[in-house]
Amino acid sequence: MTQKKPNLRPEIDFDSLLSQGANTYDSAVGHWWHSRSMDLPHRRAYKHIAESTLAFCQAKSLQPKMILDYACGSGAILGDLLQAFPKAHLIGLDGSRQLLQGVAKSHPDLSELLDQHDAFHAFTKPVSLALTSLPNFRLPEQLCDLVFLIFPNLVPDPKHLGEFNRHGYCNKKDNEVARMLARFREMDPDDETVTMDPEDFFDELMTARVFSRNLRHLLRPGGMLVRVEYSQANRTELTDLTQWRSLFGEGALETPIKGEKCESFFRVVDSEYRKSKVIQDVFHQTGDPDDKIGGYMLTAFEAI
Repeated sequence: MTQKKPNLRPEIDFDSLLSQGANTYDSAVGHWWHSRSMDLPHRRAYKHIAESTLAFCQAKSLQPKMILDYACGSGAILGDLLQAFPKAHLIGLDGSRQLLQGVAKSHPDLSELLDQHDAFHAFTKPVSLALTSLPNFRLPEQLCDLVFLIFPNLVPDPKHLGEFNRHGYCNKKDNEVARMLARFREMDPDDETVTMDPEDFFDELMTARVFSRNLRHLLRPGGMLVRVEYSQANRTELTDLTQWRSLFGEGALETPIKGEKCESFFRVVDSEYRKSKVIQDVFHQTGDPDDKIGGYMLTAFEAI
């Protein structure tokens, strides 16, 4: 008798729960992410991210005094960041009360849950945690030397459509470039990674760009942003079109697209790829066997 292989995917309706906006991670998705972020592949990844970032900062003679973990979730990397940057103050922002309370309870001597403005000004412990919807352009501007966005799964809240309009959708040049990038397709169909229709992909590109503009809002000029994304290849191995799409969302596209040039607020400093089982976070959500193989890409950007 053939033994049935266990189902490695959690029984969570990700599609439904990920449509709940700011409350998404106060549901079963939050419990799932807390468990995933504490496993061995994620712990190894967080240690590597902290060490690589320290090397980036040393190469740039950057000694960060204020470090922000944007969408910090379970706060699993905070210990590694404190070890790498012992003289810095750390801030963790997230929209999940459930996850932030878990961080504060697990590390009461190191962290405190504060008002979103006090987290930048009135802190008494090494780590300040603040509950806030993201993006949030009302947060203190340009105070951070180093900002992290790690394994993001940011869920736009329909209640904040006005904020998205003001900071992205109403920008004519952003719109024109995004529509072209959403409409273009690879010359070789086997290279194409986009399966959604152009209008949905346009919305995804613009949404990513608004979050990137918010990250720039928080960083001082010359500060560093470190983005860590699930990936199956390094940035340099991607096609030109795929790189343009990524750079547009990241706010770092400097190449004109058919004569149209969007605003750049970041510049790529360095990038590296590492194979890791953290990619199975994606498989859990999609069920696609191809999402079992890969790892993550770490990219450092300079705020310009």
